[in-house]
Amino acid sequence: MPAVEAESLDRLVATYRAGVGDALAAAYDGIRENPVLFGRRHFETLADVTSDTGGREVLLTADGAALIETGDRGVLVDVDCPDNMDRFKI
Repeated sequence: MPAVEAESLDRLVATYRAGVGDALAAAYDGIRENPVLFGRRHFETLADVTSDTGGREVLLTADGAALIETGDRGVLVDVDCPDNMDRFKI
């Protein structure tokens, strides 16, 4: 997530600390993306994840899940390996 603004991370943390939810995903224009923030109660479930879907199921089903609008287009760009660098265009 090379293009995510620091303010987006700050917003996730502040929202978590305010008690809004404990499975939070950054969003841009209503689109759920990364980074995400999970509270401790989700750790065991996340440790059992075996596929590349990560915490998606928690984000879709947890009663403490919320999208946090960031206004940051950088959340739309995720580079997992060198072959993904072509996505690094904002």
